Amino acid sequence: MLISHQWNNDMDTQNDQRIQRHALRLRVDRVAQARGFTRSSLSKAARLSYATINTLWSNPQSHPRVSTLDQIAQALGVTLNDLVEHPTLTENLQAETKRAGDLTEDKSVD
Repeated sequence: MLISHQWNNDMDTQNDQRIQRHALRLRVDRVAQARGFTRSSLSKAARLSYATINTLWSNPQSHPRVSTLDQIAQALGVTLNDLVEHPTLTENLQAETKRAGDLTEDKSVD
């Protein structure tokens, strides 16, 4: 029983981390687009390789370094904290996920 409980906790932690990484990618993408950055122009402004920026955007398993995120934040004109912790966006993502689940449940009832 203890092993099962630990496994569930590990899975919850992994899911939380996946959600946080996804939310971070969305925040970087939205801020970059709002400020007119492409991946290429952001890589130049942040003094990072295009591959680094592209990996952040497209690889859900990526774990960017804090220094990398700080360079991106500076290039975007926001603080590192703005990119990493944005409770309103996180709440919106959770609400969207819940709504999507509710819509799926509604369709199966009909």
